[in-house]
Amino acid sequence: IPTLNEENYLPLLLSSIQNQTYEPIEVIVADSSTDSTPQIAQNAGATVVSVEELNISLARNEGARAAQGDILIFCDADCILANDFVERLVASLGDGVVLSHGSHCVYDDGFNNFLSAYWKYLKPNRWTTGRGVAIRRDNFFAVGGYDVSCDPTEGCREDLALGVAVESFFGPG
Repeated sequence: IPTLNEENYLPLLLSSIQNQTYEPIEVIVADSSTDSTPQIAQNAGATVVSVEELNISLARNEGARAAQGDILIFCDADCILANDFVERLVASLGDGVVLSHGSHCVYDDGFNNFLSAYWKYLKPNRWTTGRGVAIRRDNFFAVGGYDVSCDPTEGCREDLALGVAVESFFGPG
């Protein structure tokens, strides 16, 4: 979970992670905050990795390096996950599936609820989002992880770039 001053959002996400039907779940927060975000994460039992540079791709990659599991799930701090979100996302990584992304992340505003519904009907495709991406650890590092040169101020989306990298490396699927 990459974070930058997410003290108002992170508690809801962490609570939804604690209520998952899938176990065990290791939570890594890759943090660049100046607010109480890292303390909130630590109090909830998450491992906090400090990321000095403000780069969401770098934060996601640092979190992946710190994780111990064979399956990595990336999620944004402003999500609230359904209780079976992780279970279903892990199950979707069946034979031949390299990367999967969820469509059931709830946000607090109507616009993002619309986007969530829109993305649901676009699956399956190579496009991913930050709201719930699952990939096996070895596949993630095989494609080089998230592209740290991807600059959102220049219109680059690190989440979409990961989907393109996976398709380029493994083929369409």
